[in-house]
Amino acid sequence: MNSPVRQPLWQGHQRVAALWFDAQLYTAAQREQLLLAAWQPRAQALRLNAGDLLCFAQPHWRDCAQGQGLPLCRVDGTLLSGPLRDDERRRLAGADLGLIGGAQVQALRLSDGVPLDLSRHIALNDYALHETFEFAPAPRERTPPPMGKALRDILDKKIPPPSAGVQKFFQSLRQRQSAHAPRRPGLLQRALGWLARTASDTATPPHDGGALAQRRSKSVPQAWRHWLAKMATLSGAARLVGWRQGIYLRRLLDLFDRQDLDEALRHALPLDGKADASLGQSFGAPGRRTELSLSSGLGASTGIGLPAQLREHLRQLYRQAFQRLDRAGRVDEAVFVLAELLNARQEALDYLLRHDRAVQAAELALGWDMPAGSIVRLLLLAGDTRRALLVARRDNAFADAVALLQDSHAELAGELRREWGRSLVVRGEWLLAVDAVWPLADMHDEATRWLTAAEAAGAVFGARALVQRAIVLPDSLARQAARLDTLADPASAPAERAAVAQMLLASPQQNEALSRLTALLLPALAADRAQNQNSLSGKELDRLRTRARDRVLDADLPGWQLPHAGTVQPLLKRKRPLLVQPPAAGLHGISDAAFLAPGRYLVALGEIGAAVVDASGQTLQRYAVPAHDLVMADNGRVALAVARRENRMRVTRLDLVNQRMSDLGELPLQRFNRRFDGLRWSVCSSREIQQLDTANSELNVLWQVETPGLIGVVSFDGDNESYLVHTPQGFEHWCYEGTQRRLAVRQRVDPDPQQQPLLFRRAVRQAALERDSQGALQLRYTNCPAPPAPATFALTDPLAAVSHCANLLLDSMVLAALSGGEALHYRIFRFDDPQCVLQLDWPGPTAQVCHRGAQLLWVDGRGRLLHLDMDTQQVCSFSLR
Repeated sequence: MNSPVRQPLWQGHQRVAALWFDAQLYTAAQREQLLLAAWQPRAQALRLNAGDLLCFAQPHWRDCAQGQGLPLCRVDGTLLSGPLRDDERRRLAGADLGLIGGAQVQALRLSDGVPLDLSRHIALNDYALHETFEFAPAPRERTPPPMGKALRDILDKKIPPPSAGVQKFFQSLRQRQSAHAPRRPGLLQRALGWLARTASDTATPPHDGGALAQRRSKSVPQAWRHWLAKMATLSGAARLVGWRQGIYLRRLLDLFDRQDLDEALRHALPLDGKADASLGQSFGAPGRRTELSLSSGLGASTGIGLPAQLREHLRQLYRQAFQRLDRAGRVDEAVFVLAELLNARQEALDYLLRHDRAVQAAELALGWDMPAGSIVRLLLLAGDTRRALLVARRDNAFADAVALLQDSHAELAGELRREWGRSLVVRGEWLLAVDAVWPLADMHDEATRWLTAAEAAGAVFGARALVQRAIVLPDSLARQAARLDTLADPASAPAERAAVAQMLLASPQQNEALSRLTALLLPALAADRAQNQNSLSGKELDRLRTRARDRVLDADLPGWQLPHAGTVQPLLKRKRPLLVQPPAAGLHGISDAAFLAPGRYLVALGEIGAAVVDASGQTLQRYAVPAHDLVMADNGRVALAVARRENRMRVTRLDLVNQRMSDLGELPLQRFNRRFDGLRWSVCSSREIQQLDTANSELNVLWQVETPGLIGVVSFDGDNESYLVHTPQGFEHWCYEGTQRRLAVRQRVDPDPQQQPLLFRRAVRQAALERDSQGALQLRYTNCPAPPAPATFALTDPLAAVSHCANLLLDSMVLAALSGGEALHYRIFRFDDPQCVLQLDWPGPTAQVCHRGAQLLWVDGRGRLLHLDMDTQQVCSFSLR
């Protein structure tokens, strides 16, 4: 196809995306030599009838008048050898490449090209290979998480170091403590010890000293303070406490009246603290501060109950003090008044920024655990890009930080957008990545490649990518004609059309390409709904008809035929057990498996590797890396293959869209979450809980906490994590909830060592296989602590002979694996009543249960795989071939 054009070539320096070597100018051998000379990492070479094309992985700036080859630039997804007007580009609809020659443009398709393998030109087949010396690098230490700095570092050494007298005092104190031999405590000491243990139940766990090692849990008023306050009221001691505190307050007000600001601030009481940060009533008079220092962390404290009128008066005095210090240029003291006395910490950070102290503001924001978007903004303003990106990845705070920076620091916002998009690509969220970076014109080429990769993934994800293309590159939708025709065919997969329909309904944008796409698919969508193959409502179909904006189609469409959609009952609601049969044995053993999409599974085959298989057991894609366990991203597009190596684990990242593998190295792990968001991965060793950044082999630590004892039982449930920690004082149950990883529960428990402990969110249960008074075998689940009442499930014949039971908690249900003889008997029970909802008898003494969300899979070393969707009760089973 040829059309007249005005300008034949690109001029000056341009962002070149490819080079063209014309067949009329060079022979095939010459072209291959030129391709090899211009080669760059991850480039791609294609041979067409008219010449050879070299596509770069990333566009780069180049002088178009220099070097060999015809420079090509990508404009709206099309490679062009010169600039074209909009009307000229429209003539290239459906083409991937436009070559200008003789004032005419020639349209070509990349699908007509043949990939060239240039490796034969640098092959080493004729060279002898010899053993090399071992120069393996030393074991790599993982980067620690972003942490706040010491207070003296934040304030640039303005706080003097401890004096020699202070250091000598602490040294003598440590010597006295170490000199005392342990002895049986007296009555008073035991009482004080009880109070200390009661207070420690609400304390936060120790960590490695960094301000972001973990977030503080919500403080609970200490029970002993409430008890002591009641005793003081009954005994009359409360009047004495109030008298002492009243003297202190009168002295404080007198200092403000005498304008002795320095001494008044040393005696000032903090106001407006958070209610959930109070440990309760204080029983002593406050002490004088030795220095006006900022607290670098968030901790709970006691308080004095002040009347509202007095609190307001103190608040006015503090404001006046701040204004005086500000006028005098005493920035550090003014910040102290805002942050410590008025508890206006965000105002204190803004005040530091106004005085060009971004570094101090960033460190204080880290220590105070301010909102993640604010921390990222301050770190970027302070020039600490590395830690800013770690915090943004840890808390997924890119969107908030970009919004905060966009108006005042557009350049920093643009850099953060680029990292945001690349982070989303790492997580397998290709379409969200396109949305994130599309406001940046210089990222359009890279975003187009992401969009193309998403389309190449096919299935539902590839279908949704077509809607994204219609939004950002509407003129290029025509080149997907073959894919669109397949989607519009009522005989094709209805799930893909339904995904496109939901994305069209959710899109706030409207253009001609979206209207054409809607009009093309609407007849097939209506046919699917008439056969109950999608769940679109009449109102949603009407909205699609409106978006199509096609009068002819509107006149031809009949009335909607909407049969009653059958209700899908989850497994939990069953009245009678679901009887499931396992498949026959296969050819290759399976050690782990994960559900990807209807009819597609990722299986771990041990040292053989990993593979994507279909519902018939046929292999669709192989990954040649050892895989004993799988860690799946929630979107099913990224996975980690874990291979056990003595006391370490080898981890490989799998990109299931581009079929790529990247080695992340070996890690000293004991347990890990089998789900992650594609980037952040929760793991633990014997005494350490961490969240790792799996974007590359650096494996930066985004969050970590050290436990005071060995970690025993671990349970992961989505964003909730539970740990049973064996401390010197006994067992403790820790529970972190949400993406912000807040410590929601830390409580002492006393489990029975003879029973299996089961952790699920805030609950600790124990399971035991026992016989009742009649001699019948039963399963008994008790709570630790004791209430509520235990749950008991009777085991009928033929399960009376089982000798062992392993258990797995599934939300409101429990999966019991009963072993006896040469078979395994699986039963799922509801906790709220003794109803069994599933029965599965597995032929063999061993099987692996893989639980991720609502998907439950059984696999074994004989190649069997059985999949149960607990939301829909759909069962799929096959043998690996």
